[in-house]
Amino acid sequence: MPYLQKVFMLVGSVALVSAMTNLSAISKEESTSSAASGNEVSQKNLPVMKTFKHGEIEFSIDYPEGWEVPDFGSPYLLKAKDPNRKANLNAAVEQALGSSKDFAQRTAEFMAKNPDDHYQIVSTEDTTICGEKSVKRIQTMGDGKDFIAKQMSIYVVKNNISYVVNCTCTAESYPEYEPVFNKIIESIKI
Repeated sequence: MPYLQKVFMLVGSVALVSAMTNLSAISKEESTSSAASGNEVSQKNLPVMKTFKHGEIEFSIDYPEGWEVPDFGSPYLLKAKDPNRKANLNAAVEQALGSSKDFAQRTAEFMAKNPDDHYQIVSTEDTTICGEKSVKRIQTMGDGKDFIAKQMSIYVVKNNISYVVNCTCTAESYPEYEPVFNKIIESIKI
């Protein structure tokens, strides 16, 4: 594999691992108490969304109002997290090396090489974002003991730019956040 291709693969994989790492600080108490706390999100009760527009490239995405947006740098377009540290979102960009399917496949292969991540693909489907063929993947990863993150990811390539958007939470919280993650994904404009 050429050096540049390895670098770009690393960027996509770093985005995946970064999302998981941001959640790993969640305590078991927080991850299992969402139903008891009344913080459940239903289709009828989706949060008010705020739009992020990138200043240099044509990219915008909605995220829940009230989520924190920490300082971040390249390759990220956006990083946002639930103030309760139960979910996060990151969007990254890199030079394209093939199609959306190629990008998603290379990222999965890279993640699967590290057995310590306990990476597993739950589902993969072809979809469309802004008229571009895209890949939507649900995947899990964790420490192999008591922490499992579940993630909804979108891989899309447009004008020789690869975009990856990862929405991540604990596996236990996924049913609660799945409608929010779908709303985030549906809002992407490139």
